[in-house]
Amino acid sequence: LQTGESPGERETLLAEIVSKCPEAHPRAVMGLSGGPLDVLMLVKSGIDVIEGTYPLELATLGEALSFATEMREGMGGEEEMTGKDGWKINLHDGIHRHANVPLVEGCDCYACRTHTRAYIHHLLVASEMLGETLLALHNISHYTRFLDQIRQQLANLPNYEHFIRKQL
Repeated sequence: LQTGESPGERETLLAEIVSKCPEAHPRAVMGLSGGPLDVLMLVKSGIDVIEGTYPLELATLGEALSFATEMREGMGGEEEMTGKDGWKINLHDGIHRHANVPLVEGCDCYACRTHTRAYIHHLLVASEMLGETLLALHNISHYTRFLDQIRQQLANLPNYEHFIRKQL
């Protein structure tokens, strides 16, 4: 997957693969570098285990995940989401130079509780390793909350379809 196929081709390919896998065994996708919508599509297709580096890749690019989850409605403001897909904040952007607010309001991760956007922006501009480390901590925490929501929604399958539509 993720070798240049269109989203429609990916879904067709996944359906074919999943149909050939025994239901009694876990179905896994390894090396995923896609974002939240890719995870939702994989889970909807019947994938049980997803291994990927998306949160860490974003940290190395200086980006913090900020998309809303059901549990944390409204995290990150639209004007603050400067990533190209609208689901993340680019901390290299100079608009954060004087932003004395957490990465994402309401987030309880270590980075958001103890550091501001301005400080993390400074660390990134100064090429200090701590900047990427704090972003990695935040992104992993944020993605874990997202995955927890998927688990909760799967427990009540009709809600999962609603959850997917709301994320799209």
